[in-house]
Amino acid sequence: REIYRRILWEAEQSGLPRRPHETAAEYTRRVARLVPESRDYFEGITGKYVPVRYGTRPEGPVQETNGLWQNLRSILRRMRGADTPPRA
Repeated sequence: REIYRRILWEAEQSGLPRRPHETAAEYTRRVARLVPESRDYFEGITGKYVPVRYGTRPEGPVQETNGLWQNLRSILRRMRGADTPPRA
């Protein structure tokens, strides 16, 4: 759940806020259309988040989700110039 909250914050800072009427899946699809390189990471995280948030599945190990999150965060930050690789 914490990772998803962080996604929402980072995405909003990058100009991609979640609309009040959007479900997590709808939001994921919209962002993936706008930022295609984020698709696999965002879908992977959302696929783990939705059953925990809306179902009865308890939160489990987050190691894989953390890896997806780190990649997605990097993409979102690059969009706003906050995570640019060092120049040689």
